[in-house]
Amino acid sequence: MDSKKLSELIVRTAQKDGEALTELFQKYYPIVGKCRREYYLRGYDREDLDQEARLVLYRTACRFDPSRNAGFGTFYR
Repeated sequence: MDSKKLSELIVRTAQKDGEALTELFQKYYPIVGKCRREYYLRGYDREDLDQEARLVLYRTACRFDPSRNAGFGTFYR
């Protein structure tokens, strides 16, 4: 995915565009999978963790500042 499309997805996600959030979540889903393998949270099943990860992704998109020279994926992690 090119940086222009990624930037557009981040902005649209921050503007509460559900389709953009879904597409961005699919792109960064491997990060969620890695966290799931590394950590166990008692009382959370896969759907709970995915829902929390989507919420964090949305909040990350709202707070992301590309002028800080950090990639979105790094900031999301």
